[in-house]
Amino acid sequence: MLWVIPITILLAWLFRSPFEINKTRFGDVELVKCKGSVTRVVIPKKVTRIKDGAFSDCYYLKSVVIPEGVKSIGDYAFSRCRSLTSVVIPKSVKLIGKDVFKGCHSLSSIEIPESVTSIGMEAFWDCRSLTSVTIPPYQSGVSEGMFRDCTSLKTVTIPEDVTWIGTHAFLNCRSLTAVTIPQNVAQIGPGAFQGCTSLTSVEIPESVMKIGNCAFEGCPKLMIRAPVGSYAEQYARKYNIPFESTNP
Repeated sequence: MLWVIPITILLAWLFRSPFEINKTRFGDVELVKCKGSVTRVVIPKKVTRIKDGAFSDCYYLKSVVIPEGVKSIGDYAFSRCRSLTSVVIPKSVKLIGKDVFKGCHSLSSIEIPESVTSIGMEAFWDCRSLTSVTIPPYQSGVSEGMFRDCTSLKTVTIPEDVTWIGTHAFLNCRSLTAVTIPQNVAQIGPGAFQGCTSLTSVEIPESVMKIGNCAFEGCPKLMIRAPVGSYAEQYARKYNIPFESTNP
């Protein structure tokens, strides 16, 4: 039997959109949800916000193009996109929500522009293929669990604007070898570098006045480098961590 499909239905099927898009009362165009088992996505240029969970659990998604004009990426937006390998965030983005790339196991590189002023907690948790990252300026802190379980992360650049490093920020970053804490940081949270088994050197400035419990637990190769008489030196002596002076 020969089936005849009306041309209007055929065209609708061929050019159907994989997106659910909504316009808010404030004039923003939200990408609400990506539908189907897509592998590559080019987000429409009219979109200004990517809503919470828009691409979560898109297991087959390998690449995404985010257009200029997008201002915020919501919580869990790309969480558990296990095949996603790289993302370029445009300069229009200011806010990145919590758990945005959590569980993106294949994500090996990401570019975060200087326009981003806020990154939510656990944004890159369990991005186990991520090897290096530069945190953009104008961040007040490194959020709780931001790079937790990023086991391939070797280098991280923390900007001078940062004043605190959150709980478990770099927990179990087993490939991380050295970190320089910026001059404005006042506190390092509990478990911040716990389980960083390859960490050999952390340079801590005199500005740091509080280091939380287990901040460097499970770092058997670690040497703390800091000014003589600083809080960091006292911490190192208390917990029998090798110490080296940064004094001239």
